[in-house]
Amino acid sequence: GSFAFKSPDIVVTVNDKNITRKDFAFEYENYVAANKMQMPNVPDKFFQSEEQLRRVLGLIIEKELLFQAAENMGLSVGVSEVQNSIMEMSGFKDGSGKFNLAVYDGALKRRGIKKSEFEDEIRKLLLIGKLQKVVMAAADLSEEEALANFRSLQETREVDYIFFPSSDSTKQA
Repeated sequence: GSFAFKSPDIVVTVNDKNITRKDFAFEYENYVAANKMQMPNVPDKFFQSEEQLRRVLGLIIEKELLFQAAENMGLSVGVSEVQNSIMEMSGFKDGSGKFNLAVYDGALKRRGIKKSEFEDEIRKLLLIGKLQKVVMAAADLSEEEALANFRSLQETREVDYIFFPSSDSTKQA
């Protein structure tokens, strides 16, 4: 740390979003776990090198920038999308291949992760995935189609609802 840091808990700031030590630790654990699955014989000391720590930091910054870009474009992910994504994860299924809430809760508890934090992370990843799809879809378009696509993403709609009791309409029917 130094006097330039707002808090010793902040690792880096991406635009106005602070990335904390806890955020870094979460990403680092995921990075190590994913790489150990692919390279089980690599010693733990390898992942503790400055180069690997910088790589994780770079991945965090990249993910945050993509997330912010997706939000700035107005992309969103609904609660049901997050739930469906989690329910499809093989690590949370029982022996019959169905989602098991107890398995889910146990896995998060073992990793020391709150449900809300995990679900926020899944939402971020899904949002980044949507951004990537938008970018890839635009890559196959002509200039006019890309411009029309961009304009449609910038459009907003305003919807008004009028609620009335169903008894009013059944009398008339």
